[in-house]
Amino acid sequence: MVRSPQCNCPHAQWLFALLGKKWVLFILQAIDEWANTFTDIRRNIGEANTKILTDRLTELVELGILLKNTPDSKYSLSPLGKDLSNRLIDLAHWWGTRCQ
Repeated sequence: MVRSPQCNCPHAQWLFALLGKKWVLFILQAIDEWANTFTDIRRNIGEANTKILTDRLTELVELGILLKNTPDSKYSLSPLGKDLSNRLIDLAHWWGTRCQ
């Protein structure tokens, strides 16, 4: 049995569990950089397993982080997803200033 690390804040626990799932951060980055279709996203992040990528996209849509335009099957960041992406970029920049 694999145990997940636990933290005292349920919100942090949920967020860390989501962001720790395979491909989630790369999907957010790809869509933020205007990869809109499944094929664009897959090409941008590398050869992700089709089922895993499909599951992650579906999960992110269900959570309201991504929007999916049904007629043309294009993905975009929701306002929540854009805010999350911006905060992750800020975190990455902050980390980059500490690692130089």
